[in-house]
Amino acid sequence: MKVLDFEVELKESATIFFTGLAMSITPGKLGELLKCLLLKEKNGIGVSASAPVVISERYTDLLAVLMLLGIGATFYSAGRIVLAIGFALVLILFFGFTSTDFFVNKLGFFLSKFSLGTFIIQGAQESGKSFRELLKGKRLIFGTFLGILAWFCECLAFYLVFLGFRWYNLSLFSATFIYALSTLAGALSMLPGGLGVTEGSMTALLVIFHLRPDVSAATTLIIRACTLWFAVIVGLFSYFLHRKVVKRTMEEVLEGKFSGEGSSNAH
Repeated sequence: MKVLDFEVELKESATIFFTGLAMSITPGKLGELLKCLLLKEKNGIGVSASAPVVISERYTDLLAVLMLLGIGATFYSAGRIVLAIGFALVLILFFGFTSTDFFVNKLGFFLSKFSLGTFIIQGAQESGKSFRELLKGKRLIFGTFLGILAWFCECLAFYLVFLGFRWYNLSLFSATFIYALSTLAGALSMLPGGLGVTEGSMTALLVIFHLRPDVSAATTLIIRACTLWFAVIVGLFSYFLHRKVVKRTMEEVLEGKFSGEGSSNAH
């Protein structure tokens, strides 16, 4: 948000971020565009200006997971097809975000099917310049670096679950590969939270890596509880702490008050 000169206090930023975690189970986490509505309600920042912040965050997340997967894919052929699809998607999105507004216009129409209102169409259409600012060289590299650190912490947590089971036959390197591949497969499925695809991929890969089926299933359930569902619980807790603001925001969306914010709010 600093790149786009948004004046948001740290406390407000944290509140909005944590509340958005409640939407982690939406397809591709697109429900986290709720953050845009909260920024509009609490700070007067237009949806068209803030939408690129949330979408760019998801983009660097995707790139970070691909980087982690790419390291493992140099040794394990199983992930190379998913890796190739993922990098192709990254290149298409990068070209679309940074070179032409036509792609952004089409993206707005697509997002309107998954988000909280058709106002996202207008928001994305007015956001091309912001995307180009957010995805410039050093900013993209730094954002991706932070994403790699964050996602590697989840991979490390995955590995620690095995140690808790006293199962030492799987290395941290292999655990990172399995977690990254399963997470990416779930994200590409566009199912809510990657449910079913992520768990199925993770369990199957663990069995392929010669773990007992019971340990594989238990590990998958535990790590998903500690990452996906813990994030949702944190988000719901934050939502209930600030439910009056969220409720008012949602009511305004349903009444169509955000739909006419206009280009004057675009940064």
